[in-house]
Amino acid sequence: MEDLDRNGLIAPSLAPGAAPTAGPPPDPAARERRRAPRQRTLLGGKVVHSGGLFSMNCVLRNLSDTGARISLPPGAGAPDSFDLIDLKHGVAFACRVVWRQYPMVGVAFDSRDALDTGDTPRLRTLKRLWLDAITRG
Repeated sequence: MEDLDRNGLIAPSLAPGAAPTAGPPPDPAARERRRAPRQRTLLGGKVVHSGGLFSMNCVLRNLSDTGARISLPPGAGAPDSFDLIDLKHGVAFACRVVWRQYPMVGVAFDSRDALDTGDTPRLRTLKRLWLDAITRG
């Protein structure tokens, strides 16, 4: 006679004393969808949007060539795209959000710009915010 599981489906038969087997253990690399490995960091950052009208401090928790995981202040949110300033290195990233699990947000980088040479209105605004943040230290 066939054994039924608790859902009324036919359960596979086992030899006496045999334990059920699961598939192979999950491969961590198979779950990884990032194009570049991320390094754990603890860097000060600034989220900037609406052309520099709004900004807030954040923490860069990990960083790669293609994206980052940032931690936002309690109760804060982030728009779908924004600029992210790495305060320590003076670099700005144009970002788009790829996942949200507040207070953490995962972003992908669309571009990267050094702030020591701000030659567009966007970069001049970001450079000013960066300099204000590091001089207040």
